[in-house]
Amino acid sequence: MKTILFFLLVLCAPSLYAQDKLPVVYLPENLTIHFISPEPIQYVDISTKDLIGDLPIKNILRLKLRDSLKSFTGSVVTVAGEKFIAQYRLLPGYPGVPTE
Repeated sequence: MKTILFFLLVLCAPSLYAQDKLPVVYLPENLTIHFISPEPIQYVDISTKDLIGDLPIKNILRLKLRDSLKSFTGSVVTVAGEKFIAQYRLLPGYPGVPTE
């Protein structure tokens, strides 16, 4: 039993460590962020209810804060297409913070 638990932990460790290496996107208050995909987006996962997102066009994801930066501490967004999966860490940003 201990051996099985050890192997499960070893398999899960890289995915936990990988979240620290995600590309960071700063989300300023009252601004909308657009993610442009090279192919149609099949699936999007937003890890918090503090964000509103939609797909206005097949290959564009639009995200905006629901309320204000005071309640938003960060989020991970997963975007999946037919041939790719990308993850981004969204952090609160303020006017003047580069978002590109």
